[in-house]
Amino acid sequence: MQGYYYLEAGTGDTDVMTNSNNGNDNIEGHQIYAYKNTTTNTWFIRAFINDAVFKTRVGGIFLDTPVDMYLNLIIYRRGFISKELNSLSIDMGNMETGTAPLPVGF
Repeated sequence: MQGYYYLEAGTGDTDVMTNSNNGNDNIEGHQIYAYKNTTTNTWFIRAFINDAVFKTRVGGIFLDTPVDMYLNLIIYRRGFISKELNSLSIDMGNMETGTAPLPVGF
């Protein structure tokens, strides 16, 4: 993900904010990521705000509103930015900390 923005659905209003569902002034933050369904080899993009709702100003107060989110996505071929490494499994033996060996070539 390179970037994103959102507008109020239908109006294009930019005066949109997120408001926590916890009843305080916390802004919970965004999560935007891509993931692959390994069964179907289909990629998905997921974007949402944590424990919050979008609001826009109506007559001096903010009311819940739907938004249109616009995502800027850059797709690179596999191995373009970094070399592909084999999976590495480490048995932590029920310990909270451990050390994995460096991959070949490091």
